[in-house]
Amino acid sequence: MDFKPDNLLVQQGGFVERFRVHMLHQRVLDWGCAKATHDVTWDQDMPFSTWAERFTDFTAEWLS
Repeated sequence: MDFKPDNLLVQQGGFVERFRVHMLHQRVLDWGCAKATHDVTWDQDMPFSTWAERFTDFTAEWLS
């Protein structure tokens, strides 16, 4: 089953903006934790913006 939020819910009350900020904040936490615990599973030299882009792009697509 492919879940997408109801369009009416998404358009009301700034949900999309808050959700994007929440997802980006979570990626910052995940990135920082992995770096601090030396548990990085991606290229060590990859910048945060490149790493997080796949998540933010997915979120933008999912909410459109």
